[in-house]
Amino acid sequence: MLENPLRAALAETAARRQSAGLAPGPVWSALRRLTVAELLRPGGGRRPPPGAGGGAGGGAPPRGPPPGARGRRAVCDPAGAAAGGRPGWFYAAWDEAPCLAVRANLLTAAICAALRGVLALPGARGVLRAETRPGGVLLWFQGGAPAPETQALWARLAQEGGGTAVFGAGAVFTAAVRLPGLPGCAPAAAPAAALLLDRYSVLYQFLGPWAAAPDG
Repeated sequence: MLENPLRAALAETAARRQSAGLAPGPVWSALRRLTVAELLRPGGGRRPPPGAGGGAGGGAPPRGPPPGARGRRAVCDPAGAAAGGRPGWFYAAWDEAPCLAVRANLLTAAICAALRGVLALPGARGVLRAETRPGGVLLWFQGGAPAPETQALWARLAQEGGGTAVFGAGAVFTAAVRLPGLPGCAPAAAPAAALLLDRYSVLYQFLGPWAAAPDG
């Protein structure tokens, strides 16, 4: 599959800004919008869009069925480490089994979008719970300011995984998504170190303004 030309152009912009010693903020914003659009694109199925989970350059999606996604070590731990300068802002309780039948990049983006809403509010705290239930997992998040892209990503999680989603109507983002498990799968999410070391990963696209991004 051909590389997304917009993502390729952003890779060139990122390289120029880095060579000039400029902050990556504008690239993060553009990449975040592109990543969200790719993940929400109708007919996207369960295959990762080009480069939605990595740097600005991206890459072709793997063939075959998705091996599934896990969350705490792959997403929650690096998110907490990246924004470690704000103690107590995020609590996660995640039962690692079973895997979820969704793209790892979609799960990463949905969680990071919710955490972005938490970091945008001084003193706010986010709580994420993933509880194993008969036949699957209940994924619940509360905290931070609601945003259209956040709710859309969580709704997409439910749609892609064949589950259901319920959202709160208050001023604090609240979502509960029930997803079937994927027994016997291998975790597809990128290692935590990969998210932390790639300054243009999905993690920094959402949380970059509040995180200590790497130089490389």
